[in-house]
Amino acid sequence: MKINTEKYIVRKFENETILLDVESGTSHILDDVATLMFEYFEIYEKNDVVLERLFDFFHDADHAVIEKDYNNFICELIGKKIIVHD
Repeated sequence: MKINTEKYIVRKFENETILLDVESGTSHILDDVATLMFEYFEIYEKNDVVLERLFDFFHDADHAVIEKDYNNFICELIGKKIIVHD
C-alpha cells in the first residue's frame, strides 16, 4: 500500500496534516494522533512495524486499542482512496 500522490496533495504542519483531493477540491485534516499514524505509515510502510512504533510512543496505552484505532484509520484512508494498493 502507498499514499495516492496522484489524487492527493499532502501538506504537513506542526501538529496536523492536510490532505487535499485535487479532483474534488475537498480536504481532510488529520489531528496530531492521526498525523503521527500517517507519518509512521509513510516512514515504515509495514503495518506491523508501524504498530510497534505506536506501541512504543503510546507506551501506557492498551495495545489492542492502539491496533484497533490504527486499523480503523487505515481502512478509512483506503475507503477515501488516500491509500491505494501498489
